[in-house]
Amino acid sequence: MATMLAARIAPHAMPTTDLQGVAIDGKAQRGRWRFPSMGCPIHALSAVCHGSGLVLAHEPITATDDKAEAELSVAPTLVGQITWYNRVLTGDALFGQRDLCEQVGAVGGAYLLLVKENQPALHDAVRFLFDSPADLAVLPLLDRREVHSVERGHGRTDERRHLIASTDLVDSLEWPGVAQVFRLERTWRAHGQSHRAVHYGITSLTPTQADATDLLALRRGHWTIENALPSSRCPPPTRAPGSSPCRPPLRCEVPGTA
Repeated sequence: MATMLAARIAPHAMPTTDLQGVAIDGKAQRGRWRFPSMGCPIHALSAVCHGSGLVLAHEPITATDDKAEAELSVAPTLVGQITWYNRVLTGDALFGQRDLCEQVGAVGGAYLLLVKENQPALHDAVRFLFDSPADLAVLPLLDRREVHSVERGHGRTDERRHLIASTDLVDSLEWPGVAQVFRLERTWRAHGQSHRAVHYGITSLTPTQADATDLLALRRGHWTIENALPSSRCPPPTRAPGSSPCRPPLRCEVPGTA
C-alpha cells in the first residue's frame, strides 16, 4: 500500500528549486506488548515528505539487537519503496552510508545527510575544511556560500542558524555523488541558558540545484518527521469485558491508521 501511494504522489518534472525532501528516521514504540502474529510494530523505520508530512513508506523492524544496526538493516528496503526522481533523502549521520547514497543516486534521487564519527575519515575531512586548528595557517575557501536565519518558538528564543556550503573538498572525497559539503551552526537560549551546536554534512545536490538557502531549508525540513510519525506511546489496548489489566491485551491499534 505504501509503495502504491508513494508512486501515486510521486513528483513529476519540477524545477530543481522545488526539490521535495523525504526524511527517514526510526522510532521505537514504548509501552507495547509483543504479538506473535498480530498487533502493532514496536520498532519501525519510516519515510516522510517534508512539505506534507505524509508517510510515504514504513518498514517494520523485527531485529532486537543494536537499535542503529537494526534500522540500517531495513533502510535499503525502505528506500527501494519510494520513487526518488526530484526527491532528496534527508537523515541523520546514521544513514550516511555509501550503499544508501548510491542506491538513491542510481534512481535519480539526491541526498543531504549529516556526517559524524561513524564515518571518521569523511567527518574529519569536512570538519578540517571549515574548522581547521587555530595554530595552522590555511588558505581561505575558494567557494564559500552562506546563509543566516533567526527563529523563535518551542520555548527557545533567538534560535540562530548559520550554514556555510562549499565545493572545495568534493574532488578529494571518495564518496558516491557528493557535490557539496556544509557546516551548520545553531545557537539558541532556552530556560535562561545559552546553547551551541555545530554539525557537518554532505549532499549530492550541486550549487546550481541547491544554494546555501536551499540546503538550510532542506535540513530544517527534516524535522517534519518528528511531528508526522505516530506517538511513541501505544494507545490503551482493547480488552475483553472483565479481563484483568495485568493480562496481555487482545488487540493494539496503530495510531493514525485504519
